[in-house]
Amino acid sequence: MSKKNNFKKGDSVLYSKKRYTIVNYSKNIEIDDGTGNITSLNSEEDLIKMMTDSEIKFARESIEEILILADKTKTMKKDDTKGGGNYGTSLTILIACAFDAMGRIGLDKNNKESDKNKDRFQFIQEEYVNKGNYGFTNDEFVDIFYTIYRCGLVHSGTIDPNNVISSDNNVTNVITHDAKGVTKIYLDALIKMATSIFKKICTDYNISNNGSIFSNPSETGDTQTIITQTH
Repeated sequence: MSKKNNFKKGDSVLYSKKRYTIVNYSKNIEIDDGTGNITSLNSEEDLIKMMTDSEIKFARESIEEILILADKTKTMKKDDTKGGGNYGTSLTILIACAFDAMGRIGLDKNNKESDKNKDRFQFIQEEYVNKGNYGFTNDEFVDIFYTIYRCGLVHSGTIDPNNVISSDNNVTNVITHDAKGVTKIYLDALIKMATSIFKKICTDYNISNNGSIFSNPSETGDTQTIITQTH
C-alpha cells in the first residue's frame, strides 16, 4: 500500500481509472484530472489516504477473485495422464497470496508499517485464526502458510512430502496431523476459512463491497493506484 512520499508539483497519480497531476503542492495540494477539473486536498496525508483507499479496493477485488476461483475449481480434476487428483497445490498458493493481501490491508488499517511479509501472516494469525476454531495451534498458521506455502511453493514449486493437501470435504478443521508426522491441509475447509476471515476484515474495516462480499469486479470501477514521479 501507499506510504509517505516526497511528492512534488508535476507528479502523476493514477486513481480510480483516472490519471491526476499534482498542479499545486504547497500549503494545500491540488490535483487535475486532465480536463481542468481540480480537486483540492488539505495535506499530503489526505493524498496518501486517497491513494491507499483506492489500493485497498483493488486488493479487495483481487482477494474476491482468488476465493471465487478457488471455490469454483476446487473439485476440478486433472487429466488422468497427469496423475489425476485436483489442483489443490495451485489453489493453495493462490489462497496463501490472498492471506498475504488480507494481512497487508489489516496492517495498513491499523497504521502499522512493515516491510516484512511475514508480519502480514502474523496479523491474520493473531487477529483471526487464533480466535477461530480451525485446528491451528500457536504459530502454526504462520509456519505453514508463510514458510511452507507462500515461500516454499511460490519460490521453489515444491514442499516437504509430509505436507499434504487433501480434497476431503468432510473435515471441519483446516489442518490435522497424524502419528507419522504428516500434516494435512483440507482444501474445502481452507477456502471456507479464508472466505470467513475476508468477510470479517471487510466488516471490521468498513471496506465497501457494493452490496456483496463477492461483487463483480467489472462493476466496481476501481483500479490499482500507481505513482509515477517525474524526474
